[in-house]
Amino acid sequence: MAQKFIRPRHDQTVMPIRHVTTLTAGLKEIDPVMLLYMITAIAQVPHLLTSEMRYAHGINAMRKKAKFLTGPRPLPALARLHSRA
Repeated sequence: MAQKFIRPRHDQTVMPIRHVTTLTAGLKEIDPVMLLYMITAIAQVPHLLTSEMRYAHGINAMRKKAKFLTGPRPLPALARLHSRA
């Protein structure tokens, strides 16, 4: 499966990544395949952390434009500190 579906797509994607790494300081030392996996992981993080983003920051990351649901919400411990002040 990896050789039939994943590898051919990666071969197409790695070429432009390799080109960008030659033009960008700091990326020359990173293997293009590793960089592809880093970019893929970064792109998946908001989906994986949707519940945490909603609870901690009031952001609905699953909308086309992520918006605050009711505005940023402080963490419960911080809310208690603010209410004492």
